[in-house]
Amino acid sequence: MKTPVDRVRNRLRYISESLLLRGTQYRLLFIAAVIALISVLGGVAVLLGTGDFGGFGEATWWAFLRLTDPGYLGDDEGLLRRSVSTVVTVLGYVFFMGALIAIMTQWLNSTIERLQRGETPIELRGHFLVLGWSERTATLVGELLASEGRARRFLQRKGHRRLRIVIMAPHLDEELAADIRGRLGHRWSSKAIKLRSGSPLRVEHLDRVALESASVIILPGGDFESSESHVSDTGIVKALLSIGSHEGLNDDEELPRIVAELSDERVASAARQTYRGPLELLASDRLVSHLVSQNLRHPGYSHIIHELLSHDYGNQVYVRELDRFEGRLLWELTPYFENATLLGLVRQGTDGFRAFVGLQDDQLVRRGDQAVLIARDYETSHLGAAPVGTALEFGDAAALPPVEQKEKNLLILGWNRRVPTLVRLLDSYSSEVFNVELISAVPSQERKAYVDSQGGTMSKSTLQFLDGDFTTERTLRALDLEKRDAIIIVGSDWLENESESDARSILAFLQLRAVLGDRANDMNILIELLDPYNRQLLKDQPVEVIVSPTAISYLLAQVGLRPELLAVFTELFGVGGAEIYFDSARRFGLSGSVPYIELEKAAASHGVVCLGVRSGEYVGRVPGGVLLNPGRKEIVNIGDDTELVLLGQDRENRV
Repeated sequence: MKTPVDRVRNRLRYISESLLLRGTQYRLLFIAAVIALISVLGGVAVLLGTGDFGGFGEATWWAFLRLTDPGYLGDDEGLLRRSVSTVVTVLGYVFFMGALIAIMTQWLNSTIERLQRGETPIELRGHFLVLGWSERTATLVGELLASEGRARRFLQRKGHRRLRIVIMAPHLDEELAADIRGRLGHRWSSKAIKLRSGSPLRVEHLDRVALESASVIILPGGDFESSESHVSDTGIVKALLSIGSHEGLNDDEELPRIVAELSDERVASAARQTYRGPLELLASDRLVSHLVSQNLRHPGYSHIIHELLSHDYGNQVYVRELDRFEGRLLWELTPYFENATLLGLVRQGTDGFRAFVGLQDDQLVRRGDQAVLIARDYETSHLGAAPVGTALEFGDAAALPPVEQKEKNLLILGWNRRVPTLVRLLDSYSSEVFNVELISAVPSQERKAYVDSQGGTMSKSTLQFLDGDFTTERTLRALDLEKRDAIIIVGSDWLENESESDARSILAFLQLRAVLGDRANDMNILIELLDPYNRQLLKDQPVEVIVSPTAISYLLAQVGLRPELLAVFTELFGVGGAEIYFDSARRFGLSGSVPYIELEKAAASHGVVCLGVRSGEYVGRVPGGVLLNPGRKEIVNIGDDTELVLLGQDRENRV
């Protein structure tokens, strides 16, 4: 049974505990009370024991000075005063100095940790806000920083001077901050990039990142948040609802533009109802599937993707105003672009931007139209004051007969959520039939059920599901690889992260090389990587590489800076309309050594646009031997392997 003394002691412990756990100010108050108690007890002891003090206050002050400053210890005389002074001084070291330093250190550490967690609000205007963290966020930020010129022009139009990027991650810590600094490398800048923690679903967290004053808000998706597209899309739609209902967004002011990534394009109509401001939606699964399918049909296509959808080298896509050419035929303007290749134009209508790329011989320039070009930089994409040479004369696109098609045997190694979209696209090509075999460690019944649920069943082509570990040589030898026209290794989103997925994909390719031997050099092999840093590991290997997060991040960044580019990229790299493909230069009557402008004229006479040339002559000069926009004076040696890079109706899929 507890005694009254036990109850009092427990009560004092409870009160002390409550005070100490309330915060730094209460801990300081508790230490101050202890110091005051020691001073009072020391003062009473010397006052009663010596009688040398004029009163209680003087004695208490004497004790307090000894407690806070040990230098007074040598001034005391007498055994009692020295004893009390020594005890008070030692207690002062313990409570005054030790406890105070401990409390202040703990407070400073907790303050730094809170700052590192990014919980303090920022005060910025005109910044780019990236909501969410996935394996492509760092790549996205890197693409924004790499688009220095385009970002500068964007900010000038908005009345701002510096590019500021704010990233909101669910859980921000030093490890995550170090990861993004490492991924960005020399592009990292603590002045340009601010990190904050929080969720886009919470209003106070959106206030933390100055949502209402942002110029552009980007919502990237991810490959590893969920293996099912509708789960990640649900998060994007919920975030859009949260942003749309934010009280800080005033309809009287210009609302921030949002660029959001959706996995399933069928969610787009619902997503558009969530936000009343400008909203651009990128259907990433369909886009990546189209890039992959085009590369399967046109080996070498990956080099075009890497050049136009990254900042690593070569040409980029630009838009230029055409107001001074209002009423002119678009293709009459080709001589005005001396160092750029004209692809078409983009026009803004009541329902957004629409791009017209490829030859349309009756396309008149209207006010507000912008030319779509590829050039090495923005400066070289300008329109000259006067034409250089004569305009190209465009002929009938049907002048070239279609190439006879045959069935293609395709082997897909791996599994991800985009596979149903990919097989649906392959089945949609009117004059091609694909016999597809799909092997993965994911059970075939599970994969088949998912394909059926996503509408990926083929109508005229065939699809067969196989079970097995394709990273083993024994499994690959049993697949009869020689009869395949193409092999693709897709990134596996059912694994833990992109590093594990890429490691498995690279291992599968090395096993393929071991099984095929020298035949691997002639085989059309495509590998999808999810980490851009792993691309370098395969630069000298006979394989084409698509880094899907890099392409998506590039598109998100560029559309954030120039919204009209979404229509352009959708037309260039989406399904339908004009396509980029290769065709033999010999079929256009070209031979010998001729200026590049002759290639442009030959292509135009058959109703297509020449973007560049591919030849073994250029292999050491540019990746894959694909040279885009070389310059009209470039001398091209036409050989049996020389091909033109064309934009127009694909000869291999002409109905």
